[in-house]
Amino acid sequence: MVLASWADNALSQVTAGIAMQRVLLTATSLGLSASFLSQLVEVPGARHSVQSVLAEPAYPQAVLRVGFGGPVPATPRRAASATMVAEAGVIALTPAGDGTLVPPERDLLPGVSQSRETDADLNH
Repeated sequence: MVLASWADNALSQVTAGIAMQRVLLTATSLGLSASFLSQLVEVPGARHSVQSVLAEPAYPQAVLRVGFGGPVPATPRRAASATMVAEAGVIALTPAGDGTLVPPERDLLPGVSQSRETDADLNH
């Protein structure tokens, strides 16, 4: 599946992204799987080849492989605490027993409020 736009500017790319979101949600609701073939739009020569086979003059923005696939296991995720790195001037949050993230005891950034945030807050 080729998702293309009539122009090749920032607005067209954003609009294509919105359309791709709808395509992916619709595919999922129909029980279909999708994967991206990004090289076909990222490599200029490959993008031109895709463009040359389109029925209408348009600019390819995404190429998707869509079909029925079998179930796959969930992708393993690391805990947020395993991915946070404290740097100069950055407040490092540490996990508390109840799942919230707590700032350190000392004030790393004077005058900056250090609010308690949960993992859910950080993921939205």
